[in-house]
Amino acid sequence: MIEHVPVVPGVLGPAQFDAEQFDVDQLADIVLGGHVRLTLRSKKTEARRTYEVLAEPVKDDQRSVHMVRTLYGSNNSADYVRLGLIFERRYYYNGATFKYPWGGTPDEDSVAHKAFQYFWSNLMQQRVPPQLEVFLARQCIDCNLWLTVPESIIAGRGPTCAARASRGGTR
Repeated sequence: MIEHVPVVPGVLGPAQFDAEQFDVDQLADIVLGGHVRLTLRSKKTEARRTYEVLAEPVKDDQRSVHMVRTLYGSNNSADYVRLGLIFERRYYYNGATFKYPWGGTPDEDSVAHKAFQYFWSNLMQQRVPPQLEVFLARQCIDCNLWLTVPESIIAGRGPTCAARASRGGTR
């Protein structure tokens, strides 16, 4: 069931998509909308990964390309590294030729790669597995920092701003 969340300026649609009550095509369109951040969480293990999907500039003679990046640090705005590519709004490939800032390349066996590949392959088959939760990242309603933790996304505030608001303070 889609949770009722506060309306946040600049955010379209719900923060959380439920596998049973949403339009899969709409979710695919949102993911491929140009620049989106999303968090995938397993209902079974509670493990989560955050991704950023960016549309690459396309010349007239080129196919549609979207870069998939994964969050690797604590800065929800900047700590993303390349993971793979989506071609023609359909096919996801591991970006084994990309280099991480600390050396090395995306591993086809990495948790981040497997999780996104699982999500994307199911989405292209018109389904989202019921054991997977999808959260669209949004900005905090108080400080505008990006939220990627599911509980913060639903609340519309990160833990610091939530604590400040509960004490009656403002930014």
